[in-house]
Amino acid sequence: MLSKKIKFTLVLAGLALSFLILELGLRLTGYLMISAREVPIGQEDRESFLLTKNDTEKIRVMAIGDSTTNGGTLPLQETYPFMLYDLIQESEFKDMVTVANHGRCEYNSSMTLNQVRHELDDYDPQVILLLTGEADRFNPLGLEEELEAVSPRVKLESFLLNFRVYKLLRGIVVNLTYKFIIKDNRMYSNDDFVQNQKNIEHIFLAFELAQENKIEKAREQLSNVIPVIPEHLMPKLTKNLITEFGPLLEYPQVSQLSYMIGKQQYAEVVSLSIDYLKGHPYALFDEERDGVIYTLFWALDFQSDFSAQDILEEVLKIGEKFPKSKSKKLFKDLVKRLKNYDKIMKIVDRRREKNIEEMLKLFKDKEIEVLVLNYPAEFTQANQTLMEQAQKNNLEFIDLRGHFKELIARDGREVWLLDDEHPTVEGNRELSKLVLEKLRPILKKVSSQTNQKK
Repeated sequence: MLSKKIKFTLVLAGLALSFLILELGLRLTGYLMISAREVPIGQEDRESFLLTKNDTEKIRVMAIGDSTTNGGTLPLQETYPFMLYDLIQESEFKDMVTVANHGRCEYNSSMTLNQVRHELDDYDPQVILLLTGEADRFNPLGLEEELEAVSPRVKLESFLLNFRVYKLLRGIVVNLTYKFIIKDNRMYSNDDFVQNQKNIEHIFLAFELAQENKIEKAREQLSNVIPVIPEHLMPKLTKNLITEFGPLLEYPQVSQLSYMIGKQQYAEVVSLSIDYLKGHPYALFDEERDGVIYTLFWALDFQSDFSAQDILEEVLKIGEKFPKSKSKKLFKDLVKRLKNYDKIMKIVDRRREKNIEEMLKLFKDKEIEVLVLNYPAEFTQANQTLMEQAQKNNLEFIDLRGHFKELIARDGREVWLLDDEHPTVEGNRELSKLVLEKLRPILKKVSSQTNQKK
């Protein structure tokens, strides 16, 4: 008979082997998917491009960056590099150009720089389309040493992001949680912004009354919620009031905040998020219900009315109002994150600038033409850095943000940008037109240089 220790060791070894096989499988699948997306449009396959790149007469354009370039959830045909190729085929450069989409979802500028170092010689582009830097705000990979003294949690997250298994599990958990929340709450929540807000106010008041042991009046407020709260979600109004009211508030609150983010009402989202936490601090007690805090930080990055210090002061007041929250890890983490917010953002901004500078130096040393783009969404710091680096290095630049801002004012945001700030299909089509306009003189220059070398 095997001892318990040996059995336990064998089980752990089996689990480790299973995760290793899964990790390798996910990496192989990812490689095949990325390879298919990176095949230069206008070439039959990636291998023929690599084998003939030094002999082909085609001008090789390489689009690099994050999910805005990659296309995110959009099919390859609806990304801007693909649409750009289609436009080129209708221009005077028909059959003279290939375009390869090297955008990678969630790649920050450190990861893009590493990608450039490893892939530039393989693909040997004559033209680079550069759009990177926004993912630095939420992806810490590459900043471990500088952020170590600021946030150990960031370092751990950075390490785990190296593993495909972690990303897969994270995605599964997020999707299952989201599905569970919607399933639990859709019976009483709806898409009516005004009614949702009324519902939240009734629930807040019921919570306050229950705290004062005014149970009947609390039930009366809950009865005003439209549609009627299902029995399995109705608070029992016992001692566990924080726990009981959390599921009832999560979905309508996040629904409200998400709607406002979609309207780019960022300062209002910050203010309302704080009000929600003041009314009921369930988000400081339950790790699975962090939607309000998530939207709070999302909005904080895109507005200037509130500083992290302003929010910190309000959070500390919440701790005084609900003393039990101060002992919770979520509360402590939130306080620490707000205290370090400005310091972390300065580090992120400094590293982004350094990474882009290094990329541009690499391109210059290899005599590669560069067209710099900024983001069509309001990613202020990343857009500012991209514009400044283009001007500093005397490079062609496209102010996508300025152009899209005018389009959004004319047609509405939903025509041009998705809720996650990525361009819509129509947005990518417009983006490709703007790129071709700036790209034309670059292609003429490269074509002329190529002819002279013959």
